[in-house]
Amino acid sequence: MRFKYFILILLISLNAFSQNEIVIRKYFFNDGVYLKPQSLYYNNPDYTDYRIILDNRGSLYSVEIPCNDSINEQYCRLDTLFAVVIDNSVYIKQAYENNFYHATIIGSLIHFYDIEITYYNSYDDYYYYNYWVTYPIVERRKVNVEYVIELQTGKRFYFNYDNFLKFLKERDELLYNELLKAKRKNKIIYNFLLRYNSRHPLPVPYEEF
Repeated sequence: MRFKYFILILLISLNAFSQNEIVIRKYFFNDGVYLKPQSLYYNNPDYTDYRIILDNRGSLYSVEIPCNDSINEQYCRLDTLFAVVIDNSVYIKQAYENNFYHATIIGSLIHFYDIEITYYNSYDDYYYYNYWVTYPIVERRKVNVEYVIELQTGKRFYFNYDNFLKFLKERDELLYNELLKAKRKNKIIYNFLLRYNSRHPLPVPYEEF
């Protein structure tokens, strides 16, 4: 459901501005494992010899690279990485467990969802010898959070109006001034994300649409 809502926002974003303001580019990345955002920015994978492991649903579960101390050509799981590119699809490693996010907005800024764990105090009840007993507990909840990361610098921040406006102030004065004056600020930031990527292409081969 969240994905359908996100696609709807993108379609609205594309229709909100003329075609000469938003340019959609299909970048051609080299397949491989990228340990840091800057590696993807320059299209220079850190590992090209790798294997992917899928879970029982067919989703990307983990990435393996040759073991450093192996003489039998064995592969070891890699837990610390930024992304892996498979058939020109970019999968961002999420912070929680073995999860990867298939990025759809790709440019100088990449938009993605990450998973964070929050803890909160709650109460539970149980029946004990004809009495209800209440005791405090700490519950854990998984939360999906929107992020944007600047590939060239590795700068990462929560994607919301205040953070994005602050970013534009440092990077693009024209878009900063427009967003500052815009109405429906929280919804229109997706437009400005696409426009920023249009104005700041990656140094990677691409096709325009």
